[in-house]
Amino acid sequence: MRKLILSTLVASSFAATAQADNVADCEVLIQKPVVLDGVKTGAYMKTYVPATDFIASVYDDQEGHETQALGQDIKVLFCKRHNIIPTLRDFPLLATGIPMAVSPNFDAADSPIIYYFHDGEKFIHVYEGPDLSSDKAAELTDAMDVFNLQPHNLGK
Repeated sequence: MRKLILSTLVASSFAATAQADNVADCEVLIQKPVVLDGVKTGAYMKTYVPATDFIASVYDDQEGHETQALGQDIKVLFCKRHNIIPTLRDFPLLATGIPMAVSPNFDAADSPIIYYFHDGEKFIHVYEGPDLSSDKAAELTDAMDVFNLQPHNLGK
């Protein structure tokens, strides 16, 4: 009985860690207009805010999702992760139509980054960084194929 309880706790902690890696350490990009003396200047300030509310709205049981943060439209979801290959758990995020960028370190010039988005016809990705191993490249291709088989309301 103890082994069963221990193995269940270990398995659930791995599942929680894997799930947390998918949505932990994420921010959304918004562009706030620059206003001087009550007049919009035409300039915009890029601002990154925690993506907690957006992500929660995607995975909750309510219809729809957040499209704004601090009163401004969400432009991109940025998630910092060790594994940049998407999982099926990421699909609901991409199905919102908001592009997603994933990297282990957005501040390092040599760190890989993948941009995922729907181009009006299908889900695609743009990869920047060191060459992917053949295994990782195949994993990425498979993930994109799976995303493109999922039902969604984009591009219609």
